[in-house]
Amino acid sequence: MPLDVFRIENLTGGTLALTALIAGFGGYFVLTSLYLQNGLHVSATVAGLGMAPISLATMAAGPCAPVLM
Repeated sequence: MPLDVFRIENLTGGTLALTALIAGFGGYFVLTSLYLQNGLHVSATVAGLGMAPISLATMAAGPCAPVLM
């Protein structure tokens, strides 16, 4: 991400919010995977398949986001 974006006042808040959202979503996958494997004692394959619907929904909703915004 180019740092020049932070010079535009209108985009600063949105850019920081989007960065936090992306970081939180990435952390969700890591922590959920760890919980499924260490807490519920399922295999990595089952944990990955358990999170597949969220990934597929994100990929399906991605192209719709600009239209809805």
